[in-house]
Amino acid sequence: VSSESRFITIWQQEKCLEISNVKLTQDTIAREIKVQSDNVLVLKLDLDHLQRNQPYQFIFDKDSFKVDSGSTSELFVKKSEDGWNIVNKPGPNEKGPHRYGMFKEAFQNRMVFVYGTNGEKEENNWSYQKARFDAETFWYRGNGAVDVISDREFLENGAGNRNVILYGHADMNLAWDNLIPNSPIQIKRGELIIGSESFFGDDLAAYFVFPRTGEDKSSVAVVAGTGRPGMISANPNRYFVSGSGFPDFMVFRAAMLNKGIDGLVAAGFFDHNWKLSEKEFHIKK
Repeated sequence: VSSESRFITIWQQEKCLEISNVKLTQDTIAREIKVQSDNVLVLKLDLDHLQRNQPYQFIFDKDSFKVDSGSTSELFVKKSEDGWNIVNKPGPNEKGPHRYGMFKEAFQNRMVFVYGTNGEKEENNWSYQKARFDAETFWYRGNGAVDVISDREFLENGAGNRNVILYGHADMNLAWDNLIPNSPIQIKRGELIIGSESFFGDDLAAYFVFPRTGEDKSSVAVVAGTGRPGMISANPNRYFVSGSGFPDFMVFRAAMLNKGIDGLVAAGFFDHNWKLSEKEFHIKK
């Protein structure tokens, strides 16, 4: 919900969405800082408040090391099987407070809705109507105006470093290859690919979020289906309702509308490098 408190920032969690706790005790006389944590993988400490040019002893669980407060203004530590270690700041290509995921997080940063025009008539019509419906829903619920543009307009004029909500699969939305060519989830007409697994049919639908290619902070959220039944089944979910939660990705068949969880194909989170990890998601073989 919030990554930081005072001079502590939880940069990455061990397990996404579970509660993370940090207990810190600072002794300015002994120049010692003790840190205990739960469900924290990478932790950042701002050191600007410490007395300059004084060595401080940092104790993380059973690991300790000294840091000269004048040598750096921030300290990053990472937990591994061998314990805690000082590390460099994770790059913008990794998950962090700037872009951590979950599908709904993409609906910010002056997002722009991009609908497809390169598909079959019914596909293009769905893409445009769905983008327009979402924009008007956001207008009504959040009193916010969203730009709705075509894939061709996006390719011609761009959208700055804004987040993009992409409607339609790769065969119908010309902006797909420009925005998320390296996503481990790919959606085409009649086929949906998750890593090494392929699923076939026109009744598959998906929501997922992924970093926008070439941008350090922007994200792309995808609302798509492999065919008309899948696209229509993607309509009902109300992701503008505050109580609804979505992971990084969710794939289902149209049968989910009447069979519930039995229609779910895959759901879960990308790892900290935005790759698929079997520990972080469930997939129906």
